[in-house]
Amino acid sequence: MAPPHPPALAEPTTGVPIRHYRPELDVVRFFAFFTVFLHHSLARKSTNPLAPVPDWQIAIANACGFGLCLFFVLSAYLISDLLMKERIKNGKIDIAAFYQRRVRRIWPLYILGLVVGILVGYYNHHQEPWRFVAYFFLAGNWYCARYGWSGNPMVPLWTISIEEQFYLLWPTVAARASRRTMFAICAALIVIANAFLFYYGHTHADLDVVVWCNSFVQFEMFAAGILISLYFHQHLPRWRWPLRTLLFLLWPACWFSGVYFFHAKQFGFATSGAALMAGYALAAIGSSALLLALMGIPARFVPRWIAYLGRISYGLYVFHLLAGMFVFGLLVRLRIHISVPMFDLLALTFTIAIAALSYKYFETPFLRKRPVRI
Repeated sequence: MAPPHPPALAEPTTGVPIRHYRPELDVVRFFAFFTVFLHHSLARKSTNPLAPVPDWQIAIANACGFGLCLFFVLSAYLISDLLMKERIKNGKIDIAAFYQRRVRRIWPLYILGLVVGILVGYYNHHQEPWRFVAYFFLAGNWYCARYGWSGNPMVPLWTISIEEQFYLLWPTVAARASRRTMFAICAALIVIANAFLFYYGHTHADLDVVVWCNSFVQFEMFAAGILISLYFHQHLPRWRWPLRTLLFLLWPACWFSGVYFFHAKQFGFATSGAALMAGYALAAIGSSALLLALMGIPARFVPRWIAYLGRISYGLYVFHLLAGMFVFGLLVRLRIHISVPMFDLLALTFTIAIAALSYKYFETPFLRKRPVRI
């Protein structure tokens, strides 16, 4: 007997059909990376009592950490759109092909990053073999939640663990479930995330490690991206510029409020469950607002240089701390003293150079057999 077909997905009925290549999403990728870069560059706590950093500046620095949430929202939206498009067109999803594409895009640079991290640890006489074993088996976030951060420039690769954990499950769901079921699953993910947030707030957990690195907490961001994909159902919004501007401004307002008023992302411990739930909800809303503000804008309005930086954003993310470490070491050796903004500019420039070389000569060969990018 032939296996039953999955529930049919209705053909799109509203909006503008989705283009194959969407440069505006590269802009979202760039904003995601750049805010993470700022998060690691700006002062996230006041360390000098004689010259304290204002609370609002610390809140901005910590709010930039939600750039990671933006990565998750965008990734979930894109992957869901691709899977739904394939299912509508072919009546099924080739899960094996999905994972092949995923491996070609993520794993070469990921493995390179792990190797670099191991070599840097060996050079600095601070080896952490079990950390990188956990990273390799996609449990890096749980290792960080248990043992905290380190000075290794490849520590940010813990985020790949969360992303890959989610995509071990979602393609199977997308291949079999109806849209109504997928909406229900997203709602369930949000409920689970908020249950963890309430518990962490009630027990005053460490915000910067235990809460931030929890997969179930971050799954709220994936749920937001999937909901956007399900709602627009293979179409792009036809919004006028005033609405897009409002959504664009809503993005930083939500992120800042989530940190400044609800203390969701900072050094220290959670104050309450309700505050933590509100802060992460604002992180998800703000990230979604930026994606919605840029979705469907004409390609002629997208600066080519921003689109290019968004295209190489994976490399930018992987190498940005390594680039900063290299620049700092070089300046120390040369006994050159420069201002903090100038140092950040040099570090960013060097990051772009490394990422550009990586994309052209290392990542692209693995992507040549990849389907057309959106």
